Amino acid sequence: VYKRQVLYYVWLGMAFAIAVSQFWTYANHVFDPRQARRLFAFIGAGGLLGAMFGGLLAAAVTRFAGTRFTLLAAAALLLSSPLLVVFIERLRGTVPPTTPRTRHRPRYEEARGGLGTLRGSRLLAMIALLMLASVMIGQLVAWQFNWYVEQYTEALDERTAVFAYAFILMGVAGFLFQLIFTGRIHRALGVGFGMRVLPGTVMLAQLAVVVAVILTPIAAVAYPIEWFLFLCETSLRLSGDQATRERLCLPVSEELRTKAKAFIDVFVQRFAKGAAAFLILVTLKFLPAAYVSVLTLILAVGWMAITLRTRREYVTAFREGLKSGSIQPDTTIDTQDVTTVTTLMQSLGSSDPRTVLHSLELLASSGEGRLVPPVLLRHESAEVRRKTLDILADTGREDAAHMVEQALG
Repeated sequence: VYKRQVLYYVWLGMAFAIAVSQFWTYANHVFDPRQARRLFAFIGAGGLLGAMFGGLLAAAVTRFAGTRFTLLAAAALLLSSPLLVVFIERLRGTVPPTTPRTRHRPRYEEARGGLGTLRGSRLLAMIALLMLASVMIGQLVAWQFNWYVEQYTEALDERTAVFAYAFILMGVAGFLFQLIFTGRIHRALGVGFGMRVLPGTVMLAQLAVVVAVILTPIAAVAYPIEWFLFLCETSLRLSGDQATRERLCLPVSEELRTKAKAFIDVFVQRFAKGAAAFLILVTLKFLPAAYVSVLTLILAVGWMAITLRTRREYVTAFREGLKSGSIQPDTTIDTQDVTTVTTLMQSLGSSDPRTVLHSLELLASSGEGRLVPPVLLRHESAEVRRKTLDILADTGREDAAHMVEQALG
């Protein structure tokens, strides 16, 4: 029985890893870049609601039929996925066959060139490190929660109910955070602060667990804190943290971004889970199980340091993209992020006319022409002055009329 359980667990991990990857690949196939930018946050919130309703279903089935029947309910839901795909394709309408597009290569072929892509971009390398730290700490936090639940429950059905209620609370908390706070954090505080929300929360909660474990060897003191840690880590990782990582890729070209994401999905996430399992085994060989929390706290401090470096690389890559003109306004610019807007405004003071022109075009195409300062009418480049005048006219900036008259004079 034990061997069958191990095989089932391995198969389950592989199946759902592939399912999640295929889901977002299919979503990118269905939506164009503008639709994706508008709808992916909403779709991610739907995933959090799914976790909540899945927990409710598991609790209900366990109560009336037992834990083993929850597997049948999960299988039934999984089998409904192909039917939903067929329904979506019918809504989209039949698309006549076209010649194969070679640029859409299989995901494993894209992943093969992903390592070279990470080596060539410091920002993408830092994003990969962020994913590595996030997945490892997520595995460690989940293991701690599972261990504490095992200590305080006896029957299998009781444990299933605990996990069900935990996922219900996680779904509710993540959905509310995504709905209320994620967008406001990006608009008011920027992507840099958004990166630090999850590791900062994990550090504080994990520190409380470590103090409880060291000062009070009674596990009952740490158990409620572990509940808080698990709910915060899972809900924030699936809501605000995921949205922030997507924004970090904005300064990178679409081709490089595709290769890097494929490599991160195929290799980095799997390696992170294996590395976390190895660290847990090493820790258990020398220390009690409760001391896994100390290892998690050490990694969380390193995670916070990575976010600080990643924010600097993001701003640097954004400025280089403005200078080279590689950032395309119709697919990448998100003016709802204060870091992006601040970098754009700073680039307007560049000594390179091409950088200023590209920044003006990005602001205008993103509907933020009102941010263009009329003082650029005095710029030494005639092209910059002409572009500024066009934007001021399109946005109806009557406050700049006096400077326009002076420029004409």
